[in-house]
Amino acid sequence: MKKVKKSDLIDQLINALDQRHWDLISNLLGREISGTHKSRANFLSKIFKRTIGVSSRKSKGRGLQQFVANEISKLIGIPCGKDEAIESRGGGQCGTDVRLSKEALKLFSYSVECKNCETWSLPAFIAQAKRNQLPDTDWLVFLSKNNHEEICVLDAKVFFSILKGKK
Repeated sequence: MKKVKKSDLIDQLINALDQRHWDLISNLLGREISGTHKSRANFLSKIFKRTIGVSSRKSKGRGLQQFVANEISKLIGIPCGKDEAIESRGGGQCGTDVRLSKEALKLFSYSVECKNCETWSLPAFIAQAKRNQLPDTDWLVFLSKNNHEEICVLDAKVFFSILKGKK
């Protein structure tokens, strides 16, 4: 099969659709699509946008988990890696995203949830962190997305107790 540019296929599709089709699409969307070629091409490009593959998504998430695990390791001085006291949990496993030994939990008493994605649903991420929260720990959610620095979210009460020196 001969490889064809996406823009050429979109142009062919725009030419194949008449105004009746565009009116139907507009009604389905609940908004008007401009009649210009550029507007219609932009609309179709978004529909046929290529998404990131499953293995790439998992790799992206694993990268954030390993970053967090390494930073915790540096902070508390306990080794990080496979079969160590601090370890990034494999994809699809239940529990926190960074596994900490009892020794590590004494020095870093947080249950970690990592999310590396382009759209954020913070309430859902926090709910998941709370479900996976270990006894006598507080939850932390680490977030990242393309071209942005990593950020960390924690309960406001915990934040202020840290500032007061009670943690």
